[in-house]
Amino acid sequence: METTTSAEPSFGGTELASVEVLSTSDPGVRIRVDSERGALLIEGDRRGLTALADEVQSMAEMDDGGHQHI
Repeated sequence: METTTSAEPSFGGTELASVEVLSTSDPGVRIRVDSERGALLIEGDRRGLTALADEVQSMAEMDDGGHQHI
């Protein structure tokens, strides 16, 4: 397996300056990029954010590269 690391953090061609997690009352989770601010925004209700965090944690614990469809 080959892995690479970029010199600059980016997401969808946007250089990221921050990652923001916002709690909302809307069900589920929404992930989007605010390209003007260079921010990756993760918004959702407590239940959705907890489920996403659990999935990300399980990917971090994988020994096969951490690829998973959510």
